[in-house]
Amino acid sequence: MVYIEGRLRTRSYEDKEGIRRYSTEIVAENFTLLGRKSDFEPTAAAPAQTHAEKIENKEIEVDFTENENDSDPLPF
Repeated sequence: MVYIEGRLRTRSYEDKEGIRRYSTEIVAENFTLLGRKSDFEPTAAAPAQTHAEKIENKEIEVDFTENENDSDPLPF
């Protein structure tokens, strides 16, 4: 599972046949890898952990830069 902070950006363009197409992108500013679904399901053999205990020490810092050519049409 992944936790993402950011925004959505929608663009439009015309394809070769002249049909208007839309593309929605996720512009991530921060994200955290939370682990597998099974990491959050308690098992009979192990005591249940809180959500905060499981994701502690799993945060990753990522520096995203804005693409300077955002206004360019999509290549397809």
